[in-house]
Amino acid sequence: MKRTLLQSILLYATVIVVCAVLLFPIYWMIITSLAPASALRSFPPQFWPANPQWSTYTNLIFNTDMPRWLFNSALVAIVSTAISLLVSVLAAYSLSRYTMKGGEAVGLFILMSKMLPATMLIIPLFGIFRSSGLMGSLWSLIIAHATAIVPFATRMLKGYF
Repeated sequence: MKRTLLQSILLYATVIVVCAVLLFPIYWMIITSLAPASALRSFPPQFWPANPQWSTYTNLIFNTDMPRWLFNSALVAIVSTAISLLVSVLAAYSLSRYTMKGGEAVGLFILMSKMLPATMLIIPLFGIFRSSGLMGSLWSLIIAHATAIVPFATRMLKGYF
């Protein structure tokens, strides 16, 4: 089906407006980070600061622990993803390919564990982490994230296999 010129213009105009609306919060976040503190509450708002404060970013990088926090976040994300993928691929493959007694019950248990609220896991995980001496470490965060991801990933990969 071929579009007319008017339909194409309306389509592209709609796409441009939707993209502008969706990207405006990101733009506003960047502009707010560059504006001096006195200009943040000014009315009418400035859509570009008169004198951008680029020193905010240098202070953030060199005078805070932000690079370390970013590294820790990336490390936790990568390691918890790797652990959960390893466990989920093995579990999903075995549940999909092999017929065993109670295999459907295990699949249903995995689905039901995903339906549990995450707050129900906090108290048992806290007890485990406290007794094993992992409180306040990155390993506790990695294990907690992997625990939350494994049921979902197993269920999704089971359908794939």
